[in-house]
Amino acid sequence: MVEQLHAELGKELIRVNITIETDEDDLLGGFRLVNGETKFMPGPVIEAMERGCTLLLDECDLGSNKLLALQPVLEGKGVFLKKVNKWIVPKDGFNVMATANTKGKGSEDGRFIGTNILNEAFLERFAITMEQPYPAAATEKKIVLGSMKKYGDVDDEFAVNLVTWAEVIRKTFYDGGVDEVISTRRLDHIVKAFAIFKDKMTAIEMCVARFDDDTKESFIDLYTKVDAGVETGEASEKSVETAAEMFGNGSIISKSQLGIAAKKAGVPLPYWMQEKCKVGRNQFKLPEIDVPSFAVAPPAPVAENAVVNLVASNMDKQNLVPAPFEGFVPWGNYSNLKKIVKSGLFYPAFITGLSGNGKTLMVEQLHAEMNKELIRVN
Repeated sequence: MVEQLHAELGKELIRVNITIETDEDDLLGGFRLVNGETKFMPGPVIEAMERGCTLLLDECDLGSNKLLALQPVLEGKGVFLKKVNKWIVPKDGFNVMATANTKGKGSEDGRFIGTNILNEAFLERFAITMEQPYPAAATEKKIVLGSMKKYGDVDDEFAVNLVTWAEVIRKTFYDGGVDEVISTRRLDHIVKAFAIFKDKMTAIEMCVARFDDDTKESFIDLYTKVDAGVETGEASEKSVETAAEMFGNGSIISKSQLGIAAKKAGVPLPYWMQEKCKVGRNQFKLPEIDVPSFAVAPPAPVAENAVVNLVASNMDKQNLVPAPFEGFVPWGNYSNLKKIVKSGLFYPAFITGLSGNGKTLMVEQLHAEMNKELIRVN
């Protein structure tokens, strides 16, 4: 919101992300080594003051008492740079805005772990506090449709259903019925997933997989009630195919067996099946399907210079495409990740699971197959 406000006004904005490590040197400036000499380099706060632009302190409640170095800045006065004995006066137009998930009192329920109790004198320097709610349904529909247009896959009915679904969940959250909520950002994630995977339930299932199993199940179940005509997701079909391979086509299996198959397939539990295929208490009959055979893909040819010298200081001269691993078998989320990479969209993915199940190797081999560079940071 703050960014787009400045885009509309044509006004400069400097955004600084605050962490527990942010200190006076980061904000006001410090000495840096430049061409073999130490020189004082002004920080983003000084830059904003001298340009007369807006300074945005993002995630301000992750900071520490070191933010008190900004006290004179927040009073609209100048600031004295002790390291170079210089007084800086802000240019006309300079202002400070801050964003946070709490009001500077920390997070008692742990939802925003890492946030801190901010100094009262620091908080008092902000003239007003604005509480940002989720947008009204009509506004949120415009936002969702805007995202759909941006990603090139507009579905007006899907947009309405997503907004309705999110509204019901939020009301339940405010009433204390659930511990999680669907944010506007998560709706945007779902819309982008829909543009990548071309399937509504796959998009929803993947984007609510970050929640615990009970919450995830209730959210997906609620959507199938909001959108009664929604078709089975591709991810759900994969789990059914895997279950048929493991337990037999058309077999009657338990919910735990269905869960085992879903985990093996690397996809969410197919909650739609629990309604359509239930034959007893926690028992479900697998639909008759053609079970695919799984062939081992031949290893990709090893490219020259595939072995990367990670000690080298200049990565521009390196080939950062991972080397193919002979015998690697694509499975689980491999195909989903491949669609994400092929889409060319910026779409961060969080891959979780028990140790040793091939998460990192899967990402490496996907990039080896696609001949795309990858930088791994532990």
